[in-house]
Amino acid sequence: MKGDYIFFWNADTIAPKNAFKVALEALSQTGAPAAICTSYLLMDPRDMKAYGKDFRDDFVVLKKAAFDLVGYFNELFYVGEYELLRRLEEKDRAWVVNLPFTCIHLKPKKVASRKVKGLF
Repeated sequence: MKGDYIFFWNADTIAPKNAFKVALEALSQTGAPAAICTSYLLMDPRDMKAYGKDFRDDFVVLKKAAFDLVGYFNELFYVGEYELLRRLEEKDRAWVVNLPFTCIHLKPKKVASRKVKGLF
């Protein structure tokens, strides 16, 4: 990694135009090593109608320093940034800043309801 930040933005997530700028400002103001969007409006891409809310982290900005604090990605996990964020939060909850905007997560309603039903 050559830069100071690593950025994860899932292909099915829509963030505000200034999201990256807001994330960098939040990181510089707080000194935290990570910033995430946790508030998501669920929207079906077939009709672009909202049908619910979710709490996720598909928009993540990490400082390079985060790796010095908790180590690198655990390659046993399919989605490494989630597990790395959990390790940061376990060390110090202030190390992960929740960003003050809502993202849109495009997910067909039937797919989302099947996943919820599968949990029970």
